Amino acid sequence: MRPYDESILAEIKSELQFIWMCHNLHRLKGQMRVYTVEDGQFWKTDQPGYETWFGPDGVDELVEKLKLLYRKGVPPNSTLLLDPIVYTRNNGPVPTPVGSGVLWSTLLTPQFPFPGDAIARLQKERLFFSPLEHENNPRAGLKVLGMLSNPALPGKNFVFDHNGNYLPGIREICDFANIPVIGNTWMHYVLSGFEYRSMAGNLQHTNFRDIFGEVPMRNEEDIKKAALSVQRFVDVGITWNAYGRDQKMFDRYGADVSNLQRNLNSEEMRNREIQAIKRELAFMWNVQLLHGLRGKMRLYTHPTQDPWRSKQPGFNFFFGPDEIDAAAEQIRIYYNAGVLPNSPLLLDPMVYVPDTGANWVPLGTGMVWSTIFCVGREKLNESMKKRLRDMGALVAPINRGGHEDAGLKALVLLDQPIRPEPGKPLPGSFELYDVSGAQGKEYWSYYMLSGLEYLSSHGAFMHRRFDEMVEGMDLNNPESWRSRMVPIQRLLDGAKCWNQYDRHHSLWARFGIDVPNLERNLRYFNLCARDFELLDATNTLKAASEMEKFELVCQGWIPRSAVTLLAATGGTGKSSMAHALCVKAGIDYRPDEPKPLWLGSQINTEFCQGMCVYFTGEDGPAIVNARAEMFDPEGRSKRVMFFRTDFGLNDKGDPRTLAELLLKKLYKMPDVSVVVVDPARKYLTGDEDNAEVVSEFFEAIEEFAISKKCGMVVVHHLSKGAKPKSSAEVLDCLRGSQVFIDRPRVVIGMNRDGAYTLAGLSKNNIPPQLGMVQGDRVFVRDPDSLDLIWLPGPEGIRNAPVSHDELREIKKQIQGGTSGPTDDE
Repeated sequence: MRPYDESILAEIKSELQFIWMCHNLHRLKGQMRVYTVEDGQFWKTDQPGYETWFGPDGVDELVEKLKLLYRKGVPPNSTLLLDPIVYTRNNGPVPTPVGSGVLWSTLLTPQFPFPGDAIARLQKERLFFSPLEHENNPRAGLKVLGMLSNPALPGKNFVFDHNGNYLPGIREICDFANIPVIGNTWMHYVLSGFEYRSMAGNLQHTNFRDIFGEVPMRNEEDIKKAALSVQRFVDVGITWNAYGRDQKMFDRYGADVSNLQRNLNSEEMRNREIQAIKRELAFMWNVQLLHGLRGKMRLYTHPTQDPWRSKQPGFNFFFGPDEIDAAAEQIRIYYNAGVLPNSPLLLDPMVYVPDTGANWVPLGTGMVWSTIFCVGREKLNESMKKRLRDMGALVAPINRGGHEDAGLKALVLLDQPIRPEPGKPLPGSFELYDVSGAQGKEYWSYYMLSGLEYLSSHGAFMHRRFDEMVEGMDLNNPESWRSRMVPIQRLLDGAKCWNQYDRHHSLWARFGIDVPNLERNLRYFNLCARDFELLDATNTLKAASEMEKFELVCQGWIPRSAVTLLAATGGTGKSSMAHALCVKAGIDYRPDEPKPLWLGSQINTEFCQGMCVYFTGEDGPAIVNARAEMFDPEGRSKRVMFFRTDFGLNDKGDPRTLAELLLKKLYKMPDVSVVVVDPARKYLTGDEDNAEVVSEFFEAIEEFAISKKCGMVVVHHLSKGAKPKSSAEVLDCLRGSQVFIDRPRVVIGMNRDGAYTLAGLSKNNIPPQLGMVQGDRVFVRDPDSLDLIWLPGPEGIRNAPVSHDELREIKKQIQGGTSGPTDDE
């Protein structure tokens, strides 16, 4: 600590004159003040709230007052602080702040000594400072001073001055120093030479001129050279905090507020998306290593400006499995700080090795890939994804300009590596593009890394997340990927079938990749006059082996991969039964539990392990929830998903349809067991009497049922006033177009007969030997569960009401092992 002598007062005079010189540069006229704090929480004071005012010509008089207060070297009982803001005091009792030509901060830290990196930051930003001394520590904090090229004016949301106003820049200096300071001492100005009494002991900044070090600060010209704008100090604080006080980020970007968001995006890309890119590169290398391929892959820019816009064409960077970090750094550099890349870096997933001349020559690859862009007015549809997935591809949609589904990124893992042939394209990649049916032929041979925006001849494209391509795969266990690997011949066969089908997706959906039977399939299609409805009506194409594999969601009632219509008059309970099917199929049953029953038949739970989707167009949440609680009082149905009729708006601003939801959303789910649409008329895009509207509806749900191998149940009403007496009569009473009769594979008809409900198959295009229900079954409703209980015994039992006790006995018989009477009873 510096002992007291008369030179301290001379130095304080020099300090006050210097500050007034800074104010005079900006023509700030008025007075400053020396004061004591009012609360005494940190600075000790026996006279709280004391203040004395002085102008530029009153410095000598103030120094004389300080001499008396300082008591010839004894620390004053009331610690005196300087307020470097200029005020006017002739407009009333409350001084009005004018501004300041300096900014300051007193940084006292409980963590002695203060961190050294703070000094480097402050020096770099041309802030002047020197240490504050504690009675036992020469580096107990910092006194910081900055000269301004424009005055700091009080305003909202900055630091308090004497009158509760704010001054920009001071808080930012404190934040930028990043020192854990004590209390609000950061906003105070301590005069050099004085010893300050505080709750932490005595403190002192010994010499004012130490702040400037070797920088000359003698006159106004020297001050102008060292001055910075107020905005610069504010920007430093804003950017420092925005970067999370990360020194590396600040060193990289500086106090660049105008590009702050871009820099933050770049850093987010560096920290988050670069990590994702590393995972992608590691995945690609692990696939190659599974096949024993060792060498280097390549990052590169396209040698011309078409189809990729590149400012540095012809760049190559080869990297091995142990050089992924270096590859990721190259990507970050070329990504141009988070905006469109100067040179889009593509990945070449071929493994290369050096030849005798140190040139890189292709060795082989354990995968094939394709970039599929929808250009012009072309739009991605779910059929494209399905065909590629049928070929074994991992696919995910590509984004363009905020619009999803602008293309597909496709990758196929091969069961055996393939070797390139000179002068020939890699087999499989073009086939992926070809089977997609897209028109962007310029792009099929390239591999886009996920998370990067690629500027092309048709706009800027991006695949956002590689993780969505490999969803469900254990990236830490490469051996587990072998089940996803396919032979290259499957891709070649897929392209052959697609083109032989004249690129009709409906034929692909029906026949799939079936090269051995390709001619036979096409012959039958031609015999059906190339009419898909006629083709649906023939069973000729079903071989015996296929018939044996026919599967039912509910035995005797609901086939998989087909549409079932459930039709009845209002009040029959068709909505309750459709809902009950979803709930029962959505429960995970214990192995020792009996299979659940629906309309007296067992639900085949082995085919009901996925989501069960219920579209309810008439019943609100209250009714749906109440019914669900009756069907499932223990709340075990965790796999049931509900949708109303409002699906939001599509890209054109029109209401989304059921078909759009199925095509764009539900296809993403890996396993769908049951879908119920209740009722059909709520989800049509037009009149239910219009055959074209109804056909479009059935086309969408049929394709989904086939793709997901789910049971698709559509609830439909009968004509007004219809009173069928059997399931056979229900078919003649269906409302709307004839399509409601023609398109479903099965029609379940229900009708009421007094206290009883009859249900049977009004239409059945499935051979009877597969166990479909024969004749009408008679049911009575259980009031406790809303379930329909199949009555045992002679049919005539319905001539008398069933008591509650009789109903319990019937349920007991069913739960004892029988699923209801036989068809002969």
